[in-house]
Amino acid sequence: MNYKLGKTSRTIKRGTLQIENYLDFPTLEQNYPLPAKVDYLTKPGQFSIAGNSDYGDCVVAGAAHMIQVCTATAGKMQTIPDKTVINTYFNLTGGPDCGLNLMDFLKFWKDTGFPGHKIGAYAAVNPKNVKAVKYANYLFGGLYIGLELPRTAQIQDIWQMTEHGMLVDGANRGSWGGHCVNGGYCDDSFIKVVTWGAVKAMTWDFLFNYCDEIYAIIMLEWFTAAHKTPHGIAWKDLLVDLGKVSRLP
Repeated sequence: MNYKLGKTSRTIKRGTLQIENYLDFPTLEQNYPLPAKVDYLTKPGQFSIAGNSDYGDCVVAGAAHMIQVCTATAGKMQTIPDKTVINTYFNLTGGPDCGLNLMDFLKFWKDTGFPGHKIGAYAAVNPKNVKAVKYANYLFGGLYIGLELPRTAQIQDIWQMTEHGMLVDGANRGSWGGHCVNGGYCDDSFIKVVTWGAVKAMTWDFLFNYCDEIYAIIMLEWFTAAHKTPHGIAWKDLLVDLGKVSRLP
């Protein structure tokens, strides 16, 4: 199977909020302690490769997988057809198979919707803040993750640091290229993600060294009519300042 990449270089936009600034960790830890393992990736069953073996559409495929995971966990699974993923990708690139920028796609997802699935907001998560990563995954049904993959990852069953870190040939950050995945599993040893239609594990060290962007997606389908998550947490208890978060760029 071919493995195509397609995340272009990260851009930093003024006004993008950091989720750490909007989650009250002491209160969360008291009222909603993190489980030892959070796994949202088993309930959806199988995942489609969504065209990512032929095209660099991983940014759109990652969003499609996230919709599938969140809606499955919320008890109303929706699967985005591969054709829709591919068509959306080429509509956004204007025709060339040149990859996409995560921030540009997030703005499209929020303002326009994909496909008909608008998100309420998104916020950046510091990849090196383990607590923030775990809570963002737990509270919002998964993570939208951008990686700068090394060539050494091409032959690894589990994405992890080599014995000599980044010092071996091909282990340098981004030597393979940029890739987008949907995370939905966290424990103390691994994060697991959906990529190329399969679930892949990576170590925390790998994430710390090769991840350059993570976003918490506030997906409307994640919340019930009573404005609660599937685990019964109220929206108002998740965010300190809902007004600011809803005005993300």
